[in-house]
Amino acid sequence: MFSIMAASIVGVATPSFGVAVGENYMIPLDGKAIQMGSVVMGSAKVPVNSNMAFVIQTGILHSAPTMVSPRVGAGIGIGISKDISISAGVSYQYNSNGTHSGALLVTPSIGIANNTRLNLSTGVTHNFNANNQALIVSPTISFSF
Repeated sequence: MFSIMAASIVGVATPSFGVAVGENYMIPLDGKAIQMGSVVMGSAKVPVNSNMAFVIQTGILHSAPTMVSPRVGAGIGIGISKDISISAGVSYQYNSNGTHSGALLVTPSIGIANNTRLNLSTGVTHNFNANNQALIVSPTISFSF
């Protein structure tokens, strides 16, 4: 869902773009059924310095039989080493059922190959129409170019 890091940010002083694909699990805090879906996100990274980058992203979450939700987000990523980074940010989505929601997320990321990373976004989302919250777990793989 919020695979904010498209590429390793340590020592990378140039902007880059990326795409992430994966799954999205929402665990409602009111005891309702877990919602599962697929996510595709595109991101752009703008380095602040050699260990930090600002990231913006947009994409689509598909869940339930017909729910399609455009999403946009932004955050800051910090490089811990060449292959390990962590990022935090916010996202907003408009759901095809007419509701909208926001999320706060943290995403650790690890490089597994050249320009390829595994990400695990976790956090909480709030549906503004229904006034309810859910925990989010979203494993993704991202590719940068």
